[in-house]
Amino acid sequence: MKGSKQVLSNSGKDYYLSDEEMDKLRTVELEILADTYAACRKRNIPLYLTYGTLLGAVRHHGYIPWDDDVDIAAHYSDFPKIIEAVKEEFPDKYDFAGLPVNYKTNAFYGLKIMKKGTEAIEMPSENCPRPLGIFIDIFAIFKVSDNPKKRLKDFKRFDFWVHVGALAFEYRHKPKVVFELSPESKKYYRMRRLFGFICNPFYVHSRKALLKLYTKYEDQGTGCYAVDYLAGMKGQTIGEKEITSISEYEFAGHKFTSFENYDFILKLLYGPTYMELPPVEQRERHMMIKIKA
Repeated sequence: MKGSKQVLSNSGKDYYLSDEEMDKLRTVELEILADTYAACRKRNIPLYLTYGTLLGAVRHHGYIPWDDDVDIAAHYSDFPKIIEAVKEEFPDKYDFAGLPVNYKTNAFYGLKIMKKGTEAIEMPSENCPRPLGIFIDIFAIFKVSDNPKKRLKDFKRFDFWVHVGALAFEYRHKPKVVFELSPESKKYYRMRRLFGFICNPFYVHSRKALLKLYTKYEDQGTGCYAVDYLAGMKGQTIGEKEITSISEYEFAGHKFTSFENYDFILKLLYGPTYMELPPVEQRERHMMIKIKA
């Protein structure tokens, strides 16, 4: 079965950003990123570029040419500190959403920092009840079991509840544009609506289950960490040394921190050929219904 990104990429090309829109979006994202790092540096809260943003820093010293979002990671236990730090340094400038803020208004299992007065309505999230400003994503670093079997079991649970929550949330806040793109898109999202209907009664439980998994080993000296659940699903963890060894990387004219052992992280996420550009058809892009910088 195709994933939502593949279905949308086949029929939603009219919603790709123009070069001008991309520049405006990136300018605001970079502002949010710089402000977040500045606030956290003052308080010694470690932040890490991750996913495509880390890949962009290593391979391009900035954005991947076709990419339009920013991903960083932080310790899950630091999420409340990050929110407080940004609020103190930049009063009334940013909104926050995600699992640690209010899981009833957002299905994202990390943290979003959004600039007030902006809009970024991404397909298929036009009916999301949270503020829909231009944002950066913060994914969680959290402790996991040092027993590989227990760890894999936990991550299978995490993956399950992430998908239950996403489908249920989409069912509660039905997107519109995706049903009008193409027969393929309409058929696909009708199927998602069916699964969402089944998952809907378990939405709140899915959020609580994720919170429990994030904090399950928080007070235990396991020495094993996962950078978001995707890394854990591949059976990989990083140790205390990798977490505490941090380097600075150039990104779009700024210096931001991330894991010193970037090679391990990027091979885990993208394979051993991550320095090579992927074929054009494999270059993922987001589809935006509306953007206001």
